[in-house]
Amino acid sequence: MTSDPLPISDAARHTLEQELADVRAERETVAATLRDPDIVAGDRADAADQLQRSGDLARLVL
Repeated sequence: MTSDPLPISDAARHTLEQELADVRAERETVAATLRDPDIVAGDRADAADQLQRSGDLARLVL
């Protein structure tokens, strides 16, 4: 038994790359809301939490 990772199919890789692109786009959207001075503190905390979750997901996908 080996611990080397097995290669994934081209279709699976494409799916993961698309999901990563979607997460990065969502992360940028959330990051932009953190820079918006018109957002109240509670909304900013929710946005920060969502940004953290999308960062966690991006690390998992890589």
